[in-house]
Amino acid sequence: MVKRTIKRRKSIKAAPLARGGTVINRAFDLVMWIDSPFKLFAVVVLGLLFGSGFLAYHYKDQIIASRAGSTMAERDDLARHARDLIRDTGAITVVIHKIDVLKNRRETVIAMRQDGNREVSLEGSIGVIFNASQNRQKAAAAMLNAEIDCDTFEASSKIGEWVESQGVRFLCRAPIGKRGDLVGYLAIGFSQQPKDIIALRGRISLAVDQMVH
Repeated sequence: MVKRTIKRRKSIKAAPLARGGTVINRAFDLVMWIDSPFKLFAVVVLGLLFGSGFLAYHYKDQIIASRAGSTMAERDDLARHARDLIRDTGAITVVIHKIDVLKNRRETVIAMRQDGNREVSLEGSIGVIFNASQNRQKAAAAMLNAEIDCDTFEASSKIGEWVESQGVRFLCRAPIGKRGDLVGYLAIGFSQQPKDIIALRGRISLAVDQMVH
């Protein structure tokens, strides 16, 4: 009777990580060290953590800025931009509101007449963003989508009554801030619809970009 001898294969031990050498040698040592699914999983997880940490550090300033959110410019700067708008567009009024969308709240920051003077008695007035007016609701929805709304004007608030008393019959409303992070809006009034709405929208866009930082 012939006996069969079974030879057992010797397990191959992975080479330890080299402490010195080039980057290629270290990479080769790492590959040799990975001899099980668990070690491969560990290397992948560590790589992802290192990569995300590097990206977070590299873009830390942008991340901090985005988390901080937008803030409206100072009142004096807002007034200066409002005067420039009146000068460039021939508007009768410019009103700037600070808003809190979640609370449906607005606060009038600037109320300016055609001569560049401010109606200080109206500044600080508290109102709402959405009300029963269909024109207001349409304009608010457009601004939430980062769009400028221009349409015939009908007063639906105390501020609106003042705007109407100045002779405004056509109004453009523009959001201040990024989409999803609105901090206010601008309302610029005219006695009639301007001839070049496209150019008007461009000038308004430039103004609201300068009203936030």
